[in-house]
Amino acid sequence: MNIRRPCFSCPGFTLVELMAAMTVLSLLMVALVAMLDQAMRGWQSAQRGMDARREVRTALQLLESDLKGMVVAPGRPVFISLDANNSSQLTFLTLLNANAQGTNTPGDLCAVQYYVSNNVQGSYRLIRRLGTSPAVLSNLVSQSSITGADSLLGANPVTEELAGNVVYFRAELKRWTTNGNLTGEDLLGNSTAWQSKPDLVQLELTAYPQQKAQAFKTASDWTDTNNIQKFGKTYLWRVSP
Repeated sequence: MNIRRPCFSCPGFTLVELMAAMTVLSLLMVALVAMLDQAMRGWQSAQRGMDARREVRTALQLLESDLKGMVVAPGRPVFISLDANNSSQLTFLTLLNANAQGTNTPGDLCAVQYYVSNNVQGSYRLIRRLGTSPAVLSNLVSQSSITGADSLLGANPVTEELAGNVVYFRAELKRWTTNGNLTGEDLLGNSTAWQSKPDLVQLELTAYPQQKAQAFKTASDWTDTNNIQKFGKTYLWRVSP
């Protein structure tokens, strides 16, 4: 009977070699996972940035649509003022396009108000308040002259958040002078009621990237001038009503 004997000269791996190979493989896997995680974080950050820019542009396009339908008449002015952070509060009557307020009725006379607000967590965002047709028309019929933005909006306006992380919103109403120059109302004083439609509305909006906004802890972080200049993205828009 033949008995097979172990072949000590056959090629193979020792336990030490196997452990060394597994250690190297583990290090490579850790490095690969770290690279994939970094790439994923970069992609997510870029995606959030794109979403934020898309959100701001959508808000500005809606504001442009509202401005193009602006209605100004005697006793029905455009109200514009500045808050404590020098952001504008803009309120005016407008003829909405079809589906602009979730209906299929074109040309509904409504009132809209745009402003920046901060919530209990301290984060800032651009707000749009919509005074619906029945409430607005009721006020217009009952009052010969509207003297305040809230009266123009009517009862129970609908409030919606248009864009998050918006720390600054500025609207400047301008008109052409006889010598061909644009002049704007001095918004550093008290609130102003424009009694005629402006020739041009210049809009400025500043928003933070989502990643940076999440790092802010207090309202002062949002409004800090250095943070705005360093991290804020400013959008400029011009609309002829």
